[in-house]
Amino acid sequence: IETEYSKEKIADLKVDTKLRKILVPVDFSHYSFIAADIATHIANKLDAEIHLLHAYFNPVVNIAPLFDANTYPANMNNVVESIELKAKEQLIDFEEKILQNVKQFTDKEIIIKHSLIFGTAADTILYLCEDYKPDLVVMGTKGKGDRADDIVGSVTNKVIKNSNIPVLVIPQKFEYNNFDEIKNILYVTDFDDSDYRAIWKLASLISPFEMKLYCLHIGETSEIFWGKSKMDVLKPHIKRTFPKISLSC
Repeated sequence: IETEYSKEKIADLKVDTKLRKILVPVDFSHYSFIAADIATHIANKLDAEIHLLHAYFNPVVNIAPLFDANTYPANMNNVVESIELKAKEQLIDFEEKILQNVKQFTDKEIIIKHSLIFGTAADTILYLCEDYKPDLVVMGTKGKGDRADDIVGSVTNKVIKNSNIPVLVIPQKFEYNNFDEIKNILYVTDFDDSDYRAIWKLASLISPFEMKLYCLHIGETSEIFWGKSKMDVLKPHIKRTFPKISLSC
C-alpha cells in the first residue's frame, strides 16, 4: 500500500502543481458571473490569469435544410453579424463587471482575457482546453438552455466527461457573500490511480486558502479493513506533501 503513494510514483506522473491559467466559460447568466467571481479569487491567490470564453451559434446551421441548395436568405449575413456583434458587446460588458468586482477585494492586477468563438458551447470549451491548455476550468452546473430538472447540464456534463483538465463546477443554487466563507473541501476517493493526480491538483489549489480538506471513502462492509488501511496511508501522504493543509480522513 505504501508504494501506491510513493514519491517515485508521483514523480513518474510528472504532475505540475502550479496553477497558471483558468478557463471560465460564460453565457452571461447570474450563475456564470458567480463562477467567474470564484475564479478571480482563486487567480488572485495563485497569481493565475483568467480566460473568459463565450460560444455563439450560427442560426444558418439550423435553417439551411429549409432552403434549396442554391438559395440563401438575403438578410442572413446581417443576422449572423448582428448575433456576433451583440455577443461581443455582452462579453466586453461581462469582463468589465468582473474587473470592477475584483477591485473590491484586491489591489493586485489580475490578467483577464476573453475569446468569442463560433460553435456549440461544449465543443468550443473542449477545443479551447486543447488550444489554451488551462490548468483549471471553472463553470456553472447549468447554462441558459438546460432543463430545470437537470442536476448537471448537458454542456457541463460533456466537458467533465471529455476533458482531461480539472473542472470546478459551481452549483446553480450556490450563494455566498464572501469567498473566505468557503472553509471545507470534500474529496471522495476510491483509492485508484486517479488519486495521485487529483490530490496533487486539489491540494495545490486550496493550499493558499484557509480551508480544511476532508477525505471520504464509501465501500462495502467487507472492505472496511482494506479501506481503513489505505486511508491510513493516504492521510500521512497528503500531510507530508502539503503540511500546511488542515486534514481529516
